[in-house]
Amino acid sequence: MAIRIVTDSTADLPEDILKELDITVVSLHVLFGKHNYLDRVGIGEDEFYRRLCDDKENPTTTQPSPSEFAAVYSKLAANADGIISIHISGKLSGTPLSAQQGAKIAKTNCPIEVIDSGFVSTALGLITYKAAKLAKEGKGFKEIIDEVKRISADTHILVLFDT
Repeated sequence: MAIRIVTDSTADLPEDILKELDITVVSLHVLFGKHNYLDRVGIGEDEFYRRLCDDKENPTTTQPSPSEFAAVYSKLAANADGIISIHISGKLSGTPLSAQQGAKIAKTNCPIEVIDSGFVSTALGLITYKAAKLAKEGKGFKEIIDEVKRISADTHILVLFDT
C-alpha cells in the first residue's frame, strides 16, 4: 500500500500531473448566481474566466462539505497506509476546517493528516506536487508531513495585478 495525497481544486495542478502522481482532488463549489458548479468538473477554467468577464454577477465559492471529504477519505483508505490532505489557506477558505471535520467522520482506521498549506494556486500546487513525488518514491507518512510543513514555512509568494 502507499501514502495517498489529496488536495483541493484551488491547487491548479494540470490533469496529467494529477494522473501521473495519483493525486486526488476535492473540488470547491463555484456559484454564479443560482448555479452551483464543481470547480474544474462542472465548470472549467475557460468557461469560468469567460463568465467572470461577461456575467453581471461576480462568482462566489464555497468549500466542500465535511461529508464530501469523508467520502473521499473512506474510499482512499481501503488502499492506503495513510492519507495526507493539503489545502488552500484557512485564511482564504473554510476548506481546511471542512477537511478536518471530514477526517473525523470518515469511516476508516487509516491515519489522515490535514494540512493548511497557507497558500492557494501555484504555491499550493507545488507543495502538493512535492508531497506526491515523495509518496511515489515510497517515503513514509511522517517524513512527507514534515517535508510539507517545512516547504510551506519556507514558501513566499508575490502577487502583482495589471490594474
